[in-house]
Amino acid sequence: MSIEERVEKLELKLAHSRLTNRLLAVFCVGTCILIWFCSSGAPTAQQSVLDEIRAKKFILEDENGKRLAMLGMSSTEPALILYDKKGMNRAVLTMVDDEPGLCLFDKNGWRRAALDIFLDEPGLHLSDENGKSRASLNILKIGPRLSLIDENDKYRAILGVSVTESKDGKKTTYPESSLLLFGTDGPMIWHAP
Repeated sequence: MSIEERVEKLELKLAHSRLTNRLLAVFCVGTCILIWFCSSGAPTAQQSVLDEIRAKKFILEDENGKRLAMLGMSSTEPALILYDKKGMNRAVLTMVDDEPGLCLFDKNGWRRAALDIFLDEPGLHLSDENGKSRASLNILKIGPRLSLIDENDKYRAILGVSVTESKDGKKTTYPESSLLLFGTDGPMIWHAP
């Protein structure tokens, strides 16, 4: 598979993740409406419609009382959490410091994929079975970048924009068409252009 095909495939996955994020937002609003109708019933002609509902937390349970979803505060930020049949977090939609994020977890509770916006720069991050970040696609203010990271948290390859700094403090900026390869001990071993 060529680099162009791989980048195109990653762009399609990013578009799919954006759609998933929108669907989760719709699910969140729908869940709030459903919870309200289930808890208070649909308004009759004699009842007035509420203009506002306030709550700290909504919990969606199945017929056996098992928690399936939670909409509320997760420590200090609002979150929508979806649980599996075992009660494990599988998807979390949250806002941290006014920055949205969507995390997907595997059956063992490890974060495997994250879609976020940090400092107005969107990113898609994929992790291995131990929760270590192994690949990320970012749209930085200076341009796009695809990074591949080894199990020791060292960059092994970067495709796209990058800025490196030498030991004497000199910064080098590489354009969108760059490919940088790094050795196992960290230093860059090859780049083009």
